[in-house]
Amino acid sequence: MLASSGNKASVFFVELYLGRYFWPSAMTGAFLLSLICVLTLSHPSKPDRAITCVAISHSGRWLAAGTCCGLIMICDRDKFGSCRSVTTERGVLNDLRFSPDDRFLAIANEGIQFLAIDQSEHSFALRSDRRNYGTVSFNNASAELLTITGQSEIQVINLRSRATVSTICCSSIYGEAAFSPDDALIFNAGHWPRVWDKYGHLLGSLTADRQDPTFGPIAIDGEKRAVFMGSQDGRVYAWDLQHYNFLTRSDPHNEYVHAIAIVAKVSHEIVYAGFGTVARLWNPESGKESELPGLKPTSNLIALTGGHSLLFGTNKGTVEIWDFRGTPRRTTTVAIIENRK
Repeated sequence: MLASSGNKASVFFVELYLGRYFWPSAMTGAFLLSLICVLTLSHPSKPDRAITCVAISHSGRWLAAGTCCGLIMICDRDKFGSCRSVTTERGVLNDLRFSPDDRFLAIANEGIQFLAIDQSEHSFALRSDRRNYGTVSFNNASAELLTITGQSEIQVINLRSRATVSTICCSSIYGEAAFSPDDALIFNAGHWPRVWDKYGHLLGSLTADRQDPTFGPIAIDGEKRAVFMGSQDGRVYAWDLQHYNFLTRSDPHNEYVHAIAIVAKVSHEIVYAGFGTVARLWNPESGKESELPGLKPTSNLIALTGGHSLLFGTNKGTVEIWDFRGTPRRTTTVAIIENRK
């Protein structure tokens, strides 16, 4: 059954109205609880074609794309037309990520499933506790998985023992968590973006206090030694990796920033967008910004190997690749999800 229990919208609703700000009256509380039940227990509508999550394997061979309702397509890019479909039936799809060794695809929803890509491996459920897992990411050795739960806990999971080796409190499932390029640090977005060592010791805060609106996506530029986060205020913010000092931010816009990526070979510029809205290209050093007509992602953005191309999903059930050398342009469109009536 595709039950959307504990999706990001409902988690934020609970946090906003029942936990963090005020305790409602009995009548208001009853109304809010009934609305939460509608958000979390109702069956999702018929799956649409919009791709909300994409992942590319370290080798570049495997592409995964999924809809919010858990339909996932996995394609072998070495074999034209070689795709298989998987339906997770674990609620809303929150994230997809290939392990660096190309052995597994991690799927985050109500739980965390590991789908075997290497034929010598077996698929398994890493977590099946219905705690609702948001972002997932691997360390470079494919030995640990970083995630965040619907209870606002950041967790580091040892993939050999499958035990949680570190728990950090607290963030928001809306915000991502990410390893630094050398795996020594953990960055979290959410209401209070901070920096931790992988054992859960706080090293620094990127903001002076708790923030509203919330920070969501994270992108780290190892060469420029900077971390970028998109915010619900329509901006992208930048801090340095060494001392965690604020560097700069983009101009504000009306829509949330749901996706960001670094185009490293094009002056280390940032591409960012809200889901389904026109993307923008921003240069953090000069402050120059321009719209990218036609580039309207409904998923996360992935910078491909080489640093001059981006991959993302669209509301048409396709995956597009754009080249940013010279004038940004679409170079590839792959139909992933068939047309559904």
